[in-house]
Amino acid sequence: MSLTFKIVYAADQWLAKSISKKSPVNIAILDSSFNPPTLAHKELLLRTAAECPADAYLLLFSIKNADKQLIGATAEQRLEMMKLLAETINEQYPTCNVAVAVTEHARFFEKANEIHAWYESQYPGQAAQLAFIMGYDTVIRLVDQKYYDQPVGEALEPFFSNNQVICADRGGHSSEDVEGFWTNNALVSKFQNSMKRIHLDDATADISSSKVREQIYHNQEIKHLVDDRIYQYVINNQLYSGVHSTLLP
Repeated sequence: MSLTFKIVYAADQWLAKSISKKSPVNIAILDSSFNPPTLAHKELLLRTAAECPADAYLLLFSIKNADKQLIGATAEQRLEMMKLLAETINEQYPTCNVAVAVTEHARFFEKANEIHAWYESQYPGQAAQLAFIMGYDTVIRLVDQKYYDQPVGEALEPFFSNNQVICADRGGHSSEDVEGFWTNNALVSKFQNSMKRIHLDDATADISSSKVREQIYHNQEIKHLVDDRIYQYVINNQLYSGVHSTLLP
């Protein structure tokens, strides 16, 4: 298997301490387009650490996305911003132990398989348990047949054998639709033991990368939507539509 997965930033001993203590090592993965990273991304990871703690955490960016073309910030710029966010979290919350990685795979089961293969190549004889942190919209896509070449239940069976999903409810959906999905979807019921839910407050759940880009486009403030280092990076690199008056220091 040719691996495209690569760690591009990690604090000292990102996995070493955990590996020496236990197997499998639990790694929680926040996979997103990070265009740009927002306070919602940060809160997603911190809420996961509080409610579903792992041994280590990973911000993952896929160069290929099943639904989206790469527009806005370049891949290199996104990875730089992800590194800034990881550094901030590691400084503010040292127990989170966050790294940044990139992959060329678009579908979750492909990403999971590659990360497991990478882990085995780095730590022979050791096992990892992966937990993918997803927004509600992403979980809907995860169980959507159109993204698979075989029956989706069969495709997800091996994925859920050694991976979990942590879902954060987001705005844009009625509570009835959300609860109906979790209650009535056959695949959710089938894999419910490997799917956990966490909740963000309404203000945080309403934050998105697209909202940040829209605010910039309309010359509106974004400082309440992104971490300070990301804010400065966006200004310094004139991302998304150049420097606006509301973005000046």
